[in-house]
Amino acid sequence: MLKLALRLRLLGLGAICALFAACENGFSFYDDPLSYINNVRAKSGLNQFSQNEILNISALNHAKYVVANEAMSHDETPGKPNFTGENPSKRAFYAGYNAVVRENLSYNSSDLKSAIDGLLSAIYHRFAFLDFASDEIGIGYFEHGKKSSYVFEMGNSRLNAFCSRNLNDEGSGKFLLGMCKNETLRMREDKFKGATALNSHPYVYYPNDEPALAFFSNEIPDPMPGCKITANPVSVEFNAEEPPVTMKSFKIYEGGRELQNVKILDKNSDPNAILSDRQFVLFSREVFKFDAKYGAEFNYEQGGKQKTLRWEFITQAPKFRYFVVQGGENLSVKNGAFYDIFVAPKDCNDLMKSYKTSYSLMDKPEISSPAANMLRVKLNGAKGAKLEISTDNGAVINLYLSD
Repeated sequence: MLKLALRLRLLGLGAICALFAACENGFSFYDDPLSYINNVRAKSGLNQFSQNEILNISALNHAKYVVANEAMSHDETPGKPNFTGENPSKRAFYAGYNAVVRENLSYNSSDLKSAIDGLLSAIYHRFAFLDFASDEIGIGYFEHGKKSSYVFEMGNSRLNAFCSRNLNDEGSGKFLLGMCKNETLRMREDKFKGATALNSHPYVYYPNDEPALAFFSNEIPDPMPGCKITANPVSVEFNAEEPPVTMKSFKIYEGGRELQNVKILDKNSDPNAILSDRQFVLFSREVFKFDAKYGAEFNYEQGGKQKTLRWEFITQAPKFRYFVVQGGENLSVKNGAFYDIFVAPKDCNDLMKSYKTSYSLMDKPEISSPAANMLRVKLNGAKGAKLEISTDNGAVINLYLSD
């Protein structure tokens, strides 16, 4: 009898236009979070998630805990407000789910789509959303004052049905333990493989046809400890039901030019030892351009055959009309309109952490930071009024009202 080694990846977290005229955005919206996640999964060739009410409760419970304790973590501490379980699976058990789960968590995201996009840019969280073996999800959101949290719990309905019956499989052969609330329940290995074989697609890559964030920053654990801001990682995961894969090369192109300043992670080079032998990730240390097309090429050997996987993807533009700046720019903006300002990093450690402002002839500016190196600004005042923004990484940007 085998003890099932389920790696739950309990992970924590946490996105160019020429000249200086504001560029139009290419943002897209969906009716609800489930439809957006399912659209990304469908474009990856995966099954759709159904919503599970018990997992909704479990997700909401943890969102309340995160906000109440300002704890951006997948772990909970007994005795603290809204505690329901030390880890995601125990919290799911508390809510009435009987099989182990995977969890994604976002804290203080500006909106739900931004939360999902941010999690998709965080490589370890991405693999949870694009899991081959999950088919249902719970989504929870809670806010109090200026604090908010989105939590997503992913599970397998077939495993949950088996665990809910609370009956051991009988017969001879290999059996597995560890996928149920009742840890002594035995499941036949072939039955477990059948329950988790939800997808026949040989691989999943991302970004796919759905526009993706142009950059990535901040994941716990950190997959790129030598960098603070990079391009959105490009990844390939191969189906565990297919023969093993040996990577030969992994490349990214822009306009036919191969990007050179990159780092590739796999099971052997992952600094956190989380990636499996089926998962491969490429980070460009230079952020992608907004609303731009890129090509990916993955060469590998599988089943004694040399194979090549090629695809294209495009990056999102920011939510509002936007500028990409390096410092020293004079920008013309309109009264009462939102603008996104991205401070282009000089290298992968050029992260903006704070900023100062001075202004005249206007109301107090409305300024937020919805993403790494990005400021969202709205001004109201007299024509010609000026706002100066100075960032801690050395950029100075002047904004003038044009009307």
